Amino acid sequence: MINVTVYRDILGNWSGFESEGHAIQSGNSKYDLVCAAISMHLQTIEYSLIKLITNINVEKKDGYLELIFQSNEDERLRGIEYIFLNGIEILHENYKNSIKVHNKEVEFHV
Repeated sequence: MINVTVYRDILGNWSGFESEGHAIQSGNSKYDLVCAAISMHLQTIEYSLIKLITNINVEKKDGYLELIFQSNEDERLRGIEYIFLNGIEILHENYKNSIKVHNKEVEFHV
């Protein structure tokens, strides 16, 4: 199971995300594709955010990615958020048994 947690600050501004886990099911290559799809989506978002935001924390290891940043009013950030949320929603809708999405209010800690 892949758990994606969307972080928002007290004002509701997007502040990052955490993705944890694998969609592996023994003997079923479909789940390898789910892992590949979400990994590619999240790495694209990570790459885009790193290009845009100078004050960002990234933690990566096998099956885990966390990005935390301070939201700002840059229009490009809202565009990336929109693409991030739409991609996660599409993957969740198609693979409900493999991907769960949660929301969490966090304080800013970069």
